[in-house]
Amino acid sequence: MKRMGINIPRRKPSWETEPNAFSDLCLQEPSCNVEICQCPDGRDHFRVRSKWALVLCEECGVKGTHRLCSSLNEESPWLCQECMETLCRQIEAATPSDQVDVGMASTSEACRHALKRTLPPE
Repeated sequence: MKRMGINIPRRKPSWETEPNAFSDLCLQEPSCNVEICQCPDGRDHFRVRSKWALVLCEECGVKGTHRLCSSLNEESPWLCQECMETLCRQIEAATPSDQVDVGMASTSEACRHALKRTLPPE
């Protein structure tokens, strides 16, 4: 690169040398992110191995829900609404609906069914 007149410094960028520069990326503030939280102690309350245990989104790991608020058992995975919508769009864009074997008429129907499980009742 030097022969071409491009200088690349040999040191790390200054923001990477600051102590704990990226520590805030590891912090999570767990709370129930469903539209209607049923916990009497509020969205931020949680208790491990109970109906008020918080389950984080399997995809992004940022949003969460109480087990009771999304009707989950102890082993149930959960996807937040944003990740579910993104996943459905990716599935619909990647595969023609007539080639998806999900036991339903189309991928769109399967996504609507899955979304219905993650969204609060209307």
